[in-house]
Amino acid sequence: MTSIASDIKKSMGTEEEPFEGEVDIKKVQEAILEMIQKNKESGKKITYLFSSWNHKSATDFLNFMVGSCGIPNFLIHSQCDKKTVEERYKKKNEVEEISQDVSDEIDASHKIAEKMRVEIE
Repeated sequence: MTSIASDIKKSMGTEEEPFEGEVDIKKVQEAILEMIQKNKESGKKITYLFSSWNHKSATDFLNFMVGSCGIPNFLIHSQCDKKTVEERYKKKNEVEEISQDVSDEIDASHKIAEKMRVEIE
């Protein structure tokens, strides 16, 4: 969803004046449903993987998907431990140490992920 929102955001601005606001979740949802419909029409059988969602809660995301597409065949909620996130961050950003700000962001992200996991279960 983040990637789709980013694409929509780019289309809402110009080269001289990029769009700086937030993309409305309804526009993101419409783009997802349009993509799913095009795939159905082409006869492709596709598994959709959402690495994140832009809804305020897992319940909101699941209500959108189930309400729009029906009950999924399966659902996997995965997350990794803080150490794994830190190692991935270091590798991606080519750094050896993580700042306190980044560490705090990782902690906050893990709290949100845990809340979502409980909500999904």
